[in-house]
Amino acid sequence: PDAAFYSKFIEDAAKKRDVKSASRWLAKAQRAGVELNGSTFLMLADAAMLKEDFARAQRWSTEAVRQGEVPGERILNALIMAAVKRGNLNAAGKWLKVLRNTGAKPSKAVYFRLIVEAARRGDLVEAVSWFDQASLAGYVPDCATFTTMMGAAAKKGDLDAAELWFKRSQAQGVRPTMVTYNTLINAAAKNRSLPKAEHWFEVAVSSGCEPSSWTFASLVEAATRLGDLPAAERWLERAGPRADLATFNAFLTGAARRGDLVRAEACLERAHKAGFKPNKMTFNALVNAAAKAGDLPATERWFERAGHSGVVADNITMTEMLNAAAHVGDLTV
Repeated sequence: PDAAFYSKFIEDAAKKRDVKSASRWLAKAQRAGVELNGSTFLMLADAAMLKEDFARAQRWSTEAVRQGEVPGERILNALIMAAVKRGNLNAAGKWLKVLRNTGAKPSKAVYFRLIVEAARRGDLVEAVSWFDQASLAGYVPDCATFTTMMGAAAKKGDLDAAELWFKRSQAQGVRPTMVTYNTLINAAAKNRSLPKAEHWFEVAVSSGCEPSSWTFASLVEAATRLGDLPAAERWLERAGPRADLATFNAFLTGAARRGDLVRAEACLERAHKAGFKPNKMTFNALVNAAAKAGDLPATERWFERAGHSGVVADNITMTEMLNAAAHVGDLTV
C-alpha cells in the first residue's frame, strides 16, 4: 500500500476525532516505511487538539512544519495556549514564533494566559511585557487582565505597583470587582500595611462589592503580620458567618507567631462552633503557639490531638516539638 492508502484511513479517523485509530494507521504506515505528507500530519494535529491531546498535537504539528506545512492560526493559538497552561514555556515560545512568522498575531486569550502564567510566577516584568504586547496588538484589557497585573505585583509585595495598575484600570473606565479589591487588600497584607488593607476594604464596600471569606482572611493576616492581635480579632469578629477555615487559620498563625496560646485556643474553639474541622495548618499553628509559649505539655497535647484527627505531622510540626522541648530543657521528647 502507498501513502494515499494510509492517508485515507488516517484522514477518515481524524475527521471522526478518533485519534487512537488515526495513530494506529500512522504507526502501520511508519512500520511499512511509507512517508506521509505534511497535510496529513496537520489533520492529525487538528484532531488531537480537538480531543485535547496536547502531546500528540505538538508532535504531529512539529512533523508538519518539518515538511513545510504550517498549522493554521487556530491550531497555533491552541498549541500556545496548551503549552502555557502546562507551564511548558519553551514550547509556547516555539509556537509563538511560528505564529508570528505567518504574519498572524496571538489571540487575546493567549495573551491573557501568558500574563496569568507570568503573574503566577510573580514575574511582574514579564507580565508587563505581555500586557504591553497585547495592547500593541490592539486588544483592550478588561477587569480580569488588570486584576491579574495587580496580582503579579501583590505576589512580590509591591503595593505601590498594585495600586498603580488599579489607577490605570480606572483611567480606562474598567469597573473593579471584589476580586480586584481582594487583590489590593492581599497586596497590602503582604506589605504589612493594615491601614491600606482597611482602606481598600472600605472602598470595596462603598462601591457596592460584597466582601468574601478571602477578604477577611487577608485583613486578619494584615493585622497579625503587624502583631496587632486585637485588630485581627476585630476583623475575625466582623467576618461573622463569612469566616472560613482559612480566616481562622490566619488568626491562629498570627497568634502562634506571638506565642499567644490563650488566643490561639480561643480561636480554635470559635472555629469548632462554626463547624470547621482543623487541618494541618491549624494544628501546626497550635503546636507553634504552645512551643513559643514554652508550654511543653500543651505542645504535646496538640501534637497528639493532631494525630488523633488523622493529621500526619510534617517537618514544621516536628521542629516546633523540638523547639518546645529545648525551651524547657527536656531533650527526651
